[in-house]
Amino acid sequence: MTTKNTPAVEVTADVDALSPEPDVITLTSGFVVRVEHLKTRGMFKLLKIITRGGGPILMNMPLDFSDQEVFVQQLLAVLVMAIPEAEEEAVDFLRSIVNPVEFNPNDRTEAGKAKNAELMDRLVAELDDPEVEDTFLIIEKVIQNEAGDIQALGKRLAAVLKVQTASLEAKN
Repeated sequence: MTTKNTPAVEVTADVDALSPEPDVITLTSGFVVRVEHLKTRGMFKLLKIITRGGGPILMNMPLDFSDQEVFVQQLLAVLVMAIPEAEEEAVDFLRSIVNPVEFNPNDRTEAGKAKNAELMDRLVAELDDPEVEDTFLIIEKVIQNEAGDIQALGKRLAAVLKVQTASLEAKN
């Protein structure tokens, strides 16, 4: 049996794109947080803002899923305009998508637990009625990070709806 030597794999930006680190931002108060990547519950919270507050907007301004840059700008606009009608959903979303940078869920010591509790209390206070600039900064980071996935999901949903519509029309 012969073995082949495999060349060393060089880590590049492409690898980082597959497993990106969360963005770290500093809120206007100086509190440093990490903007996490969306998972299912975060996506549902984001969709709740869009559907609760942005439904009428989307009816008049459908999103362009073909151009990512245009899509990002449109989605940001819809979200910003949707927030007044979905205030609680927006605050809930902000709380769910950020964590204090110093938060360490693996620290099980009494001092670590106390520090984590203190950090989370501060985060809740910061995001109870966040500065407008902080709200937009967090939402902008989320949309920039997740636009490609949201755009792909939108394309898939549009294709499913198109097939469903054609199927219903064929039955009539």
